[in-house]
Parts: sequence; structure tokens; C-alpha cells
Amino acid sequence: MIIIKPLTAETLEAAIALAEKSFSLDFNANPNRIRTGLAATVYPDKYPERFSNRIAPECIKYWVALENNQVVGVVGYYILTEDQADAAWISWYCVDFPHRGKKIGLQLLEFIIEKVKSLGKTYLRLLSSDTPTEYRAHEIYKKRGFTSFRESEVRPRSW
Repeated sequence: MIIIKPLTAETLEAAIALAEKSFSLDFNANPNRIRTGLAATVYPDKYPERFSNRIAPECIKYWVALENNQVVGVVGYYILTEDQADAAWISWYCVDFPHRGKKIGLQLLEFIIEKVKSLGKTYLRLLSSDTPTEYRAHEIYKKRGFTSFRESEVRPRSW
């Protein structure tokens, strides 16, 4: 049985390890970015550089999927000031490779969709790569009504 709980100090290292493993092929996901991104939500005072006038600590939240008390998935959202009225972005959404195909990713996606809806947001956005390993994830996104755009159509490349 999968239990989804907020990311805590107790689950932080396992969540970081999972995200680092899951995004190791992604050219944008260097390990330091993953570590500081997740750790900053648990310890915002230790990582003030992760927050700016574009994103505040209260606008980033993460959860973990637990199976037998082990982290098997991660999902989160962040809200940017420029589209805070109507949108949130999915962040570090992943499921451990041995646990894929068990609908854990779908549970996490449904969970985050409901969280963002409860905030009154109209749009939920995410960045994804077009690597073959992401094919199954893209199918899940399509089934849930997500639409594909090139990154330059959604936000400036200077990010």
C-alpha cells in the first residue's frame, strides 16, 4: 500500500537519492540542484539562495510516496510570481525504477493535481525531456489532459 506524506528531515536523504538516480540522464538536473532544491523545502533558512523574489519558501512543497516505509516516489510543486495567479509547476516528479508500472506515478500525479486545484490554480505545468525513458510518463500526462509545448513557448530559455 502506498502512503503519500510530506517530505520531512527523515525522508529527505532517500528522496534526494531517488531524484538523483531518476534524473541522472537529464542534462539540467545536476545533483547539487536536486539536493538543494529538496533540502531547501525542509530547511529553508539553510538555503536562502534557493528562494528569490520569483519564488518564496511557502510556494514550494514536496511529498514522498512510501511503500513499507521506504521512499519509492517524489512529487512537488512550485509557484512562480509571474504566473502565481493561475499556475503551479510540478517539480522533481519521479518513481523509483523497480516500482514503476504499479501506478504509483499516477497516484502521485493525481495527488499533486488535487493539491494544486485546492490552491485555486487553473494550470499545472511541468518540464519533461523527450528522451525515450520518458515515453511512459508522457502517456500518463496525455491521459490526464496535459498538452505538450516546447520550452520556449512556455517560458524564456534564460532560466
